[in-house]
Order: sequence, then structure tokens, then C-alpha cells
Amino acid sequence: KMERLTPAVLDRVVIPKQGQRILKEECVFSFENLDSADGVYVSLNSYMAFSKHFAMLDHIKTGNALYLNIKRRPVEKKPDELEPPKKKPTILGIGVEGGFDADAKPATEERYALAIAPDFVEIPLPNDQLSEKVQSAISAVLAAQSTDKAEEVATWVAGQDMPVSEHAPSIVHRKCF
Repeated sequence: KMERLTPAVLDRVVIPKQGQRILKEECVFSFENLDSADGVYVSLNSYMAFSKHFAMLDHIKTGNALYLNIKRRPVEKKPDELEPPKKKPTILGIGVEGGFDADAKPATEERYALAIAPDFVEIPLPNDQLSEKVQSAISAVLAAQSTDKAEEVATWVAGQDMPVSEHAPSIVHRKCF
């Protein structure tokens, strides 16, 4: 596997600059994401995520051959790790007492591999035999704040903090039927 990392392949690796946009959660062309069967393939040149199909097309068009494959899988909790059931919500709200829990997320683990196109032969990570340039590029991708993630859910309660529009008094309501 390591013999495929020729100087020509390694020369195309670019270490991302501080603040550079790194798309690593979902394919830029399809709805494939980390939870898909093949995960996503992040180009170590353009730092865009692709499904396996679109990574192959990217390789054909650009010649880039190195991709960081990221897969996310659910983790089964052992019976002793299970939390006691929480109370059912009593008010329509998120992240407030008596409402829905904003932090309730299933346990998952991510698996990483360096994929080499066109066959997408995978080298499991971490791997100390990789060049420092490739390791730096991979570390930068993994450390980057994803631009795809939505903002965290803020505390919200139905009917509260709803400002009245300045145009509300002038709205005319008419019967339709």
C-alpha cells in the first residue's frame, strides 16, 4: 500500500492555511455523508468532501489521488453505561427545564483511513509511516471546525421571546370563504 505514495502523488498534497474552508461532513455533490456506507472522501488538495463516486470523478478531472476517508458508525452502549430514562417533556421547549434535551445525541465513533485513488486502497490511520506533510494535512482536516455543522441549538420555548412586528397592527384579516 505504501508503495503507491509516490513523489508525484505526495506533491499534490496541500496543507490547509489557517481559516481555510474545509468541507468534511457531506459530499459537495450528493447527500452522502459520514453515516453513509462508504463515508466521505476529503481531498487533501481541495479540502472538499466527496462520495466515493464523486471522489473518482474528482481524481479523473484533477489528478488528485489522496483522500481522507471518514466514516461514522453508531456505538452500542453496554448495559452498565446506559443512562436512566429521563422525564418526558412537560413543555414545548428545547434545552430548558421540563423541555426536550438539546444534548441528546447517540454515541458514535469515527474511523479514518487514507484512501489512494483510483482503486481507493485504504491505509488505516493513525500510521507513523506516512510523510510529515500528509500527517499534517490529515491533522488539519480532523482539527478543523466543520463548516457544514449547523449552529448549536439554542434554548427555545414556544410562545416566549417572540417580538411583535411593527407591521402587525396594520395587517388586515379577511375571510376567505
